[in-house]
Amino acid sequence: MITTYPDPPTDLTEDYSQRTPTVLAFTWTPPVFTGGDVIIDYRVNIAEQGGTFSILAAGITETTYTATELTSGVIYEFKVESRNSYDHGPYSEEITMLAAFKPEAPDAPTTVVEGNQAIISWPEPIDNGSPITGYRIFIQAHSNGNFIEETVDCIGSDTDVITNR
Repeated sequence: MITTYPDPPTDLTEDYSQRTPTVLAFTWTPPVFTGGDVIIDYRVNIAEQGGTFSILAAGITETTYTATELTSGVIYEFKVESRNSYDHGPYSEEITMLAAFKPEAPDAPTTVVEGNQAIISWPEPIDNGSPITGYRIFIQAHSNGNFIEETVDCIGSDTDVITNR
């Protein structure tokens, strides 16, 4: 039997269920062509976006990996190699992910009445690694107590609203 390099793994896909501001996880599909032998394990390589790749983990026997202790707000690139008894095969396609998670909820807002306007303000919440690009602002109606999203006088995606809160 002739043995050669296995093909690279394919279909690197993020596993969103593991995501936190400092944890990213992904899965992949084993290569179809294994080089004439069984796949022994996989090696995961990492780089900060545009940087040089280095080996993050080796000897992985599953088709999933969870990278921990990452820096929140940094974009990472990952690629995977298969290994059989011959050696490691070529790299997979890269998967690129931002180490970030949805922002924390802001603390309760404060209001001040100025003439016929209510000025609403709130402290900036923790962004968890990705800049906040907008807020959804809800006002409680006095007639029925329900909250209604304010989209006319206080547009949550407006840069002044985002900056000044």
